[in-house]
Amino acid sequence: MKTILHASMLLSLTCAVIFAESPTPQSPKPNPEKKFQEMDKNGDSKISQEEFFLMPRLSRILEQKRAEVFKKLDQDQDGMLAETELSNHRQKMKEEVRSKLQKLDLDHSESLSFDEFKQGERAKDLPEERQKKLFSTLDKDGNGEINKADHLIKNP
Repeated sequence: MKTILHASMLLSLTCAVIFAESPTPQSPKPNPEKKFQEMDKNGDSKISQEEFFLMPRLSRILEQKRAEVFKKLDQDQDGMLAETELSNHRQKMKEEVRSKLQKLDLDHSESLSFDEFKQGERAKDLPEERQKKLFSTLDKDGNGEINKADHLIKNP
C-alpha cells in the first residue's frame, strides 16, 4: 500500500512539474503543445520512452520510477505517448488535485491557507520544512494561499 501511495504521489508531482500550465509572475504561460514538440526529438508526433527519459526534470527520478510513470501515462500501452494521452492525463490530474484541495478548504474561502494545506493526506506526514516548500511551489502567485489565481483550483 505504501508503494502505491508513493507511486501515486510521484506520478502526481511529476505530471504537475512536466505539464504545469500556470505562469509564474515572471514567466509566460507554458504551452503544452510546444512542450510536447520539444519532447518529441524525432518529430514523429509521439514520445518514446527514450525521449521521455531525456527530460531534464525527470533526471532526478530513479529510472525504475520514470519507467513506472511512463507506463501509467501510456494509456493504450503501445510504448509511445501521444499528445492526447498526455492531455487527458493532465486534465485528470488537475481534476483530482482540484477536488482534493477543495475538500481541504475547511473555511470554504475558495483558497487554502498553509494550515489547511498541511492537513492533507500527502502533506501531513512531511516535515514542516518540506510542507512549506511544497506549499510555496503550489502558491504560484506568492500570496500565501493556494487560490483561484493558482493553476490547481481554477474552474475548468
